[in-house]
Amino acid sequence: MKLIKALLFPKVRLAATAEERRRVYAFRYKIYIEEMKKTSAEADHKNKLLKDDLDEVADLLYLEKNGEVAATLRINLLSTLPRLEDYAEAFGINLFKGLELNQIGYVSRLMVAKRWRSSLVMPSLLEAVFRQAKKLGCAVSLIHCVPSLTRLYERIGYRKYKNGFEMKGLGTQIPLLMVGDDLDYFKTVRSPFSGPAKELFRDEHMKTWFERTFPERHRDPSIGLLSVDDFWSYFSEHLRPEDIPLFKDLNHEEMKSFIGVGTTYKGNTGEVLLRQDDWGNEMYLVLNGRLTATRQTGKKRAQLAEFLNGDLFGEVALLSTAPRTATITAETDFEVLVISQTFLRKAMKRYPEISLKVLFNLSCLLSIRLKDTTDLLMGHSDSTT
Repeated sequence: MKLIKALLFPKVRLAATAEERRRVYAFRYKIYIEEMKKTSAEADHKNKLLKDDLDEVADLLYLEKNGEVAATLRINLLSTLPRLEDYAEAFGINLFKGLELNQIGYVSRLMVAKRWRSSLVMPSLLEAVFRQAKKLGCAVSLIHCVPSLTRLYERIGYRKYKNGFEMKGLGTQIPLLMVGDDLDYFKTVRSPFSGPAKELFRDEHMKTWFERTFPERHRDPSIGLLSVDDFWSYFSEHLRPEDIPLFKDLNHEEMKSFIGVGTTYKGNTGEVLLRQDDWGNEMYLVLNGRLTATRQTGKKRAQLAEFLNGDLFGEVALLSTAPRTATITAETDFEVLVISQTFLRKAMKRYPEISLKVLFNLSCLLSIRLKDTTDLLMGHSDSTT
């Protein structure tokens, strides 16, 4: 079995030399700056490197394919972070009562080359950082991601434990934590860490700590972890699918297939899901709850719209990767279906005919909203002449 695993799973390395680290920084620049078109104050455009002060005290992990870096991430102990105050509020460090800072790891800068994103490269890297966290003495590991990726990380074994925060250049980020010895949860979500966790942990005292510290989160599993059939039942209970304009002319089986490709996100009252001027490429369908859209112009803040069950928002960013025109805030606890560009590509590949219907419906919705906006502006113009 070990031989088979060695053949299938690429070997992950710890970047120990200056040259290895330089190659990791160059790979990051290629992915983050050149491919993803992101901006970063830490980017060295002259040498095409992306590094920051956390790298000086981090363990950098990477793996190669065909002689080139194919993926990388890093892990820091909170006790070594040079600017802990920048992370304390975002991650809610005050909530981690009973833990020392050197027991909490922070995983970041996860990047995988495009051609290897559907391979065993990412699972290999994540298992390696899980083992490295244990070696460093971490009882808990923290990570953050955009809302559309929470389902991916939940299936790995992370849990959401507090509301999101704003990170410059990245927009709204959702903090997630993983308890290394939470064997039952790993089994429930079918985490790839189930095997390593059984091997590395002999008791489950940190699982007990999580249940005591975050009782609501322990009892409240994500809807994103439901099976396709169970999620369809949940979806149908909260909405009348035939009344959703996005799904016009789709039968129930077609709708079930389409939403099964997507991801879901569950948030809390007061949470800011999107912020004005942040860049994004996701659209959202409200499954449950109430959210409001507001726009800041100078010192004036105006409420633009209210979104309830079955409503859509974020359509423009989905099709054009544009900055958000409004801030979306939750007035109640809420659940949304996240429809990202990645979601659409998957759906188009698996269900091209269904996707064509959805895209046609989306174009009709955009046309209606454009007309409404034009009429509103024309009415405002007439009233001021």
